[in-house]
Amino acid sequence: MSDRAKLKMGDRAKLDNWVVRMAHPAGTICLGGDVTGHPNPRLEDGDRIWTSQVLSWTGRTVRTRNTTYTLGDFYDA
Repeated sequence: MSDRAKLKMGDRAKLDNWVVRMAHPAGTICLGGDVTGHPNPRLEDGDRIWTSQVLSWTGRTVRTRNTTYTLGDFYDA
């Protein structure tokens, strides 16, 4: 089974090479990274994205206003 199929079964996108960004308004936090298995059909595996506002973050699970992500590897320049 492909990684994308596994992610769809869990209804979560995966974010690799991710970074944290403080965004406006009011210093909200969002993440950027390479996405796999995003429910938005316009996004392909490997596309670089910025998430919507992070609402909760527990371990490697991040919930934003629009999507729940499983975090992969952190971007290490």
